[in-house]
Amino acid sequence: MNWVKKHKLLAIKAIWHNGQPYINLEDLWKVLYQSFNLVQNYQVNLDILNELSTKSTIIWSSFSVKEFRSAITKCNNLSTLELDKLSWKHLKAIVKDDICLNNLVNIANMYINLGH
Repeated sequence: MNWVKKHKLLAIKAIWHNGQPYINLEDLWKVLYQSFNLVQNYQVNLDILNELSTKSTIIWSSFSVKEFRSAITKCNNLSTLELDKLSWKHLKAIVKDDICLNNLVNIANMYINLGH
């Protein structure tokens, strides 16, 4: 089974400062240092935080093993989850094993319980 496939890298833009792009690490640190020193003595108005609206918290239910397996099996085999190149096809093969499935469900539910 081929676990590693070529994956397109995300397009990025250079960091610009004073109309000039900064690409190498040394220049990036210089710009960061200059920017920090420029604003380090500014006063921060915390009243802006009072203008933020409060939103209600969504309470998530825990996953069941059946619900988790059902959700995974509906995913397209050809797509990848993220940059780790693990495809849905691989995850489907993993959740066929009940021990692996239970471990993944426990991890997912742990994240829900921790609020992530």
